[in-house]
Amino acid sequence: MIRPKALNSFSTLIKSGNLHDLSLTIYYVSPFVFTNHPWSVDDLIRECEGQEIVVDGSDLGKYIDLLNQIGNTALIPVLEKSSYLDARIYYVFETEKRGKIFDVAMWSSDGGIFVSGLEVKGTNIFYDVITPFLSEDAVKTLKNG
Repeated sequence: MIRPKALNSFSTLIKSGNLHDLSLTIYYVSPFVFTNHPWSVDDLIRECEGQEIVVDGSDLGKYIDLLNQIGNTALIPVLEKSSYLDARIYYVFETEKRGKIFDVAMWSSDGGIFVSGLEVKGTNIFYDVITPFLSEDAVKTLKNG
């Protein structure tokens, strides 16, 4: 198990309860969208331009228990390097003062996720944390993908 420095910073921020400067930006596309090549995070952001979801600290504060779960999640690194990212979901937590705290890109070709650039075995918490901010249709589509 590992604990990226970025996740430690996030946990510290959440435990402080000072979320007014924190924001969450979510980019996503249906897993059923055909692409000519696996998408990078930049591809996903470019294709979702203007369609991202931005959540401010006051709305994030309503889900403090869920956010705390991220900090308590054990991350198991993926040791095989044969997988690749095909981004369908990307989100980033950031503050105005410190910039990007950490980000998550889903999914790798073998079902893993990338947490601040490190591929780890998939775990539901990294999906669950964004579902309160997605439409019902988006939740259904992404869950079935």
